[in-house]
Amino acid sequence: MELHNLQQSETLALVGIIERVVMADKLLNEQEEEFVRWLMDAIGRERYIDTLDDLDGRYGEDDLRNMLKTITDPDVRELIYGTVLEASTINALVGENTEFMDWLAALWNLEIRIDDVSGVE
Repeated sequence: MELHNLQQSETLALVGIIERVVMADKLLNEQEEEFVRWLMDAIGRERYIDTLDDLDGRYGEDDLRNMLKTITDPDVRELIYGTVLEASTINALVGENTEFMDWLAALWNLEIRIDDVSGVE
């Protein structure tokens, strides 16, 4: 599955998490801008912008958490979580965002592991 295949509610969830976790300070460094451009291309620029418009002012923390509870497809869950995790490597998750991602992993019953790809054993 690819990001452009997500249903609108799933895209809304993904962009909502990105907004909450990665772009919460509204200040994007060069790497964050590059990630957002990549995400816009992966989802579709117009669709991404429309989704941001839908989110703007309509979805608070509880709304986002309730929306995330409705996503049941394991492949979609892994795709969304992995995308957010990839974005979060730009700036380390701290405080509330770490707690939020831990809550989401538990909600979605995801086993989070970091594979060693360096070749060092």
